[in-house]
Amino acid sequence: MVSSMAFLIEQIHEIGQTIGCDRVPYLNQYSHTLFIDQQKVFLSSVAMWLK
Repeated sequence: MVSSMAFLIEQIHEIGQTIGCDRVPYLNQYSHTLFIDQQKVFLSSVAMWLK
């Protein structure tokens, strides 16, 4: 049996309030390999975090 772990929007909001909303991008339509599925968003987020 495969289980799916997903964050609720309330959990995303709580994490954002804790570490800053600009550090919590929500990536829709991704799998475990989000750097492939959502490459542009992933790379722009990493670039922003490294500044």
